[in-house]
Amino acid sequence: MRSTPHPSRKKLRLAGYQYNSPGYYHIVMVTDERAKLLGDFVSGGLISSNYGKIIEDLLVDFSEHNPGVEIVKYQIMPDHLHLLIHLFEGESFEDPPSVSSIVSKIKTLSVWKYNNNPETRNRSPLPRVVWQRSYYDHILRTDEEACFTFDYIDFNPDQKSKT
Repeated sequence: MRSTPHPSRKKLRLAGYQYNSPGYYHIVMVTDERAKLLGDFVSGGLISSNYGKIIEDLLVDFSEHNPGVEIVKYQIMPDHLHLLIHLFEGESFEDPPSVSSIVSKIKTLSVWKYNNNPETRNRSPLPRVVWQRSYYDHILRTDEEACFTFDYIDFNPDQKSKT
């Protein structure tokens, strides 16, 4: 009798697409087990945790240290992070960054900065696993999609704080 194979995991990436291609991408990174590590809603607004503040500082300076990447918009939520990034071609770098390398860098650097910051070192430690293994991405193919995503990221906390 032939055994049936286990269903494979859902493919998260678009087959054959080069994720270092110039363009706009919407990325959502979620904390492991949706732990509220990045902040919490208080009185209708998000109050960032110490880790959330580290991430915000990292995102503000990210483009300066990463040629070919512009973080157009970001929104930190209690258990996830929205990014609208723009990858572009340039003559000042040879290998354009990929979406996965950017996500990996943000996850790794944010944990490293938190653990090595004198102000946060003696505070509550981060869990052993901070982020879910993967992330959500959406390739924005039109200006309309980019504008919609910009607005979605902008107004996301307003929707969450009303629930």
